[in-house]
Amino acid sequence: LINTNDKHKDQIKSVIAKADLVIVCDLNQPNRLASLEQDIMQSTAPRILIDHHLDPADFCTVTVSEPDMCATGEVICHLLHRDGELDNISHDEATCLYTAMMCDTGAFSFHSNRPIIYEYISHLLARGIDKDQIYRNVFWTASEARLRLQGYLLYVNMKVLHEQHTAIMTLTNEERRRFKIKNGDTEGFVNIPLTVLGMRLSIFIKI
Repeated sequence: LINTNDKHKDQIKSVIAKADLVIVCDLNQPNRLASLEQDIMQSTAPRILIDHHLDPADFCTVTVSEPDMCATGEVICHLLHRDGELDNISHDEATCLYTAMMCDTGAFSFHSNRPIIYEYISHLLARGIDKDQIYRNVFWTASEARLRLQGYLLYVNMKVLHEQHTAIMTLTNEERRRFKIKNGDTEGFVNIPLTVLGMRLSIFIKI
């Protein structure tokens, strides 16, 4: 069961307050906790950070940081495999770990050349996950609002600096309201300009 803070704020606040241990994943700065930051930082429970981003801040009791790994999902697979537990996880847990690695590598099209990644995937497949269905759910399922916003951003808001091989897209709060965008609807947009031949850098700024 996954509860999100935007829909279950009081319940999650209570859970955090009663927690004996807080595990923070896939972020390197406490401000990236967004609306959860205050509650988590005020918790007296020890905190464990599991992450793969550069330069993690010192805000947890224990920090497991592996910037060379493709995703936090890989970091968790590494820890489970090291302890001989990767083959003991559930189908749903395997689905989540595969999804994490798939999303952070653009479906294994970048930052995924290390053979060990595919060894981990073989273990996840053995748990019965449907990698093709996961791909369709993530990359080929979109709301009408997301699709319309994508076209708008590329046609209207994308600025290309040809000499710098760079693309910049912006999204304002007014535009979010106009297109009725929900959290997660812009996931992956920053990668789209990189499909232009010669493009080296893509920047997505939310104003």
